[in-house]
Amino acid sequence: MPEDDTALLTKYLDSLEVNNWPFIPKKNFESEKDYINQILIDDKSVDDFLKIFPGKTLLSRVVKALGFNSSDDYLNLVISALNDENKKGPLTNLKNEITVALAKYLKFN
Repeated sequence: MPEDDTALLTKYLDSLEVNNWPFIPKKNFESEKDYINQILIDDKSVDDFLKIFPGKTLLSRVVKALGFNSSDDYLNLVISALNDENKKGPLTNLKNEITVALAKYLKFN
């Protein structure tokens, strides 16, 4: 192995050593745990709860339970229903509520 590659490998392996990190991982994880526990206990922090809710990991289970072949099929159906141009479809109210709820996080045209 060329000397440059050996030095790079050594540097890489050293960076994986927890004791070489500029922070203490255990403290960070404990802080996150405390934050999550506070969100789960505090009824007033719905917005914070929604930020940490693991929706992405649950999507595949929902899709499978509903009988869709893929997440894309499910998402396309939802998007299509929410984009009802007649504004008379059954999900019009849901679209309006989602738009209001997300307005402070996203910019809508």
